[in-house]
Amino acid sequence: MKRFFSSGLGKLSSLIVLFAVIALTIYSCSDLINEPSVQDQTVKQNQGALTKDNPEIRAVITVQERHTSDLMKIPDVVGTAVGLTEDGKPCILILTKTDIKANALAKGTQSPLPDQVESVPVREMVTGEITAFKGNPHGGGGGGVSHTAKQ
Repeated sequence: MKRFFSSGLGKLSSLIVLFAVIALTIYSCSDLINEPSVQDQTVKQNQGALTKDNPEIRAVITVQERHTSDLMKIPDVVGTAVGLTEDGKPCILILTKTDIKANALAKGTQSPLPDQVESVPVREMVTGEITAFKGNPHGGGGGGVSHTAKQ
C-alpha cells in the first residue's frame, strides 16, 4: 500500500479523490444556499401585508392618524408609522429618539407609551433623532421633497 501512494499513479489517484470530495462537498452545500430560509418565507408572506390594499392595514392607519398628535406630545417621540408585530400582525410603531420603555424601567417608573391603542398593538422603534433637510443638500436654496411625496 505504501508503494502505491508513493508512486506517481497513487499520488494522482489521491489528488483525484481529494478533488472529487471537495467538489461533492461544494455541490451539496450550494443546494442549501439556494433553499429559501424560514425568514425568507416569512418576508414573502408579509410582502403584501404592508400595502394600503390590505383592509387590516387601512384600519390601523385610521387609528394611527387619530392618535398621532397625542403620541407626538410624549417627550422623545419623533413620529409614528404602521408596521408588523413579531407574529406578522399590523401594529402602530412609535418612533423614538431614545428607548423610552427601557429608560422608564431603569427608573422604576411606568412607560408613557401605551401597549395598545383602540385594541391595536403598539411597538416602540428607537430611531434616534429624525431631521428633515431643507433646501438642496449640495448647496443652493429651495428644492427639497414635499412631505406628501410618495417615498
